Amino acid sequence: MKQKRQGVRKIWVAGLRGIPSLSGGVEQVVERLYPQLKELCEEQEMNVAITIANRSQYFPKRIDSFGSLQLRYLSSPDLKGFESLLHSGYSLWSAFRDKADVIHLHAIGAWIWAPIARLLGLRVCLYHHGNDHLRDKWGLAARMFLRSSMHFGSLFAHRVYLLNPVHMANLPLVRKGKVRIVPNGIDCENTLREEVAQAIEMTNFLFVGRVTPEKNVLELIRAFNLLCQQRQITPRLRIIGPAAHGEEAYYETCREEAALNPRIDFMGAMPPAKVKEYYRPDAVLTLLSSIEGMPMVALEAIAGGSRLLLSNIPEHQVFEENFAAKRVDPAQPGQIVAAMKEMIDRPHDANHIMENMEKLKKNHNWESSAIILRDDLKALLAGK
Repeated sequence: MKQKRQGVRKIWVAGLRGIPSLSGGVEQVVERLYPQLKELCEEQEMNVAITIANRSQYFPKRIDSFGSLQLRYLSSPDLKGFESLLHSGYSLWSAFRDKADVIHLHAIGAWIWAPIARLLGLRVCLYHHGNDHLRDKWGLAARMFLRSSMHFGSLFAHRVYLLNPVHMANLPLVRKGKVRIVPNGIDCENTLREEVAQAIEMTNFLFVGRVTPEKNVLELIRAFNLLCQQRQITPRLRIIGPAAHGEEAYYETCREEAALNPRIDFMGAMPPAKVKEYYRPDAVLTLLSSIEGMPMVALEAIAGGSRLLLSNIPEHQVFEENFAAKRVDPAQPGQIVAAMKEMIDRPHDANHIMENMEKLKKNHNWESSAIILRDDLKALLAGK
């Protein structure tokens, strides 16, 4: 089904909870990437309008736009496991009614709508943020649905964007010619501090993110407690992040466990600008997730001069190879403690910090990622 295309070319973005200022990897990518895409389109006199489909229940106070992006608020049922799916479908229908030219569907659950989007005459771009079908919260039926959505959707897409090259192995049926590697970007300007002039003794372990079982926050707290039992002088552990929707009980369990150790600061939700103040050369970001895509918090920590202690999932291999991150098995508390001791005993080298900064600037910047999307957008709007 084809629509007449004239005037402003319209791009809709769906599959996220919304922007601005919501925590979450998908939301952070959309909030930072699409304004850059809009700017690059304007530089080449491409007359495009970008609309972000927000879930209305997350925004009691609403604004019509975020910079150059238009915001549309669409309702979805508050049903665990169905909220994202149904909201993405509603967003697709709204995009069709708005006579959109292109739709970007973020996260693999939304990919199930790709065949219908093509039937409605839209160009379809899919964004892979992580292997959602492997999340602990899903049962067998949900996992099978998400895996089917990933494979089936990729067959009907015009473009598939991957944050991390390791995810190529999860798309065996997709034509390689329509896959693009679009790593997360980071702004590392003005983050260098005077401290990098010398080796830095660490004073803090950090966790930043939504407090969920798949982040293994409870395992982190217990490993840190074990470390404190073995060492008389120990850095602090700071846990920064909100409870996830539907995971409030887990959040309370972690908070209660943390309250037993005076060296743990359970700090709750915090504005992104405030969080950046804790990414310092004397800190180690500790992220023991069982599933990730390419975590923004890890890039932000590196930009602030911090070191990384990560779980040994395949998605974190890129950080080990490029930024000398330490990787451990989150199910092995002894291994976590040993890694913590090693990082305490080994001062952070200033040369290492500077090398990491240069790699960030070269390989992880939003403009480079947005250029890929802009060039694809130009080709898609031209019918290629």
